[in-house]
Amino acid sequence: MEVKKINLIQFFRAVAALMVLVVHIGDYFIPIETKTGVYGVDIFFVISGFIMAHLHHDKVEPVRRFFIKRFIRIYPIYIECLIVGILVHGLANFDIAGDLLFLSPEPEHRREMILDVAWTLSYEIWFYLIFALSMLIFGRKFYFGIFLFCLATFFRQSDSVFLSAYNYEFCFGAFLCLFFRNGIAELDLKLKIPPSMILLGEASYSLYLLHQPLLTKLGRFLHGFTDSDLWVINAFWYLVLIAAIIAISVANHLFVERPTISYLRKVFK
Repeated sequence: MEVKKINLIQFFRAVAALMVLVVHIGDYFIPIETKTGVYGVDIFFVISGFIMAHLHHDKVEPVRRFFIKRFIRIYPIYIECLIVGILVHGLANFDIAGDLLFLSPEPEHRREMILDVAWTLSYEIWFYLIFALSMLIFGRKFYFGIFLFCLATFFRQSDSVFLSAYNYEFCFGAFLCLFFRNGIAELDLKLKIPPSMILLGEASYSLYLLHQPLLTKLGRFLHGFTDSDLWVINAFWYLVLIAAIIAISVANHLFVERPTISYLRKVFK
């Protein structure tokens, strides 16, 4: 049985992606210090925890099937965006093997990656492993495994990916689903989320991965137009850059990401 998608989740995905995008564009045109991008990552982690619990709340699936779905959802599009990053940045000073395997230390000490935001995928993959193990051991009571994971992080929190404070965010999302799943579904029916935000939420993974190489390429071109002393002119090109990156990312989702996932799901059905 297919689990109904929650448009409110797509809305928050869109918001999180825009938060990350805006702060990184700000590095080019508006030199301000803000943690907006970090908060966007936090939202993504909470959403990931919620979605995993939502998808398996009523029926768990075999671990093999679980990992096939996660692989299809994450890896092919990551490789595509990684190729885009290589075309923009080249391979100098990068560890391509590390990038392919999502090997990245904590943000404060991490090495430079071709897709800089890809450090977050290390935490995603680790949570998926814990979630799969919880389903394997506890079945539909996988929340108990998530609780133990949260407890282990509390007592042994460290700078490693395995016991990072980010684990709390995934766990919070999972327990949010446990206690408020029906309430969020009812709220989703009452709210009228703009279709554009739903689409942007669905395209958030493409936007998240592509925005930095696109920003580098397009930003260099538009930077010459932002030397004006008039903030209105600078703001205009700032918005042009945001619109261009969003448009390209949504197109990538519609014509590359979505067909690729659909095809691979049929292959591995």
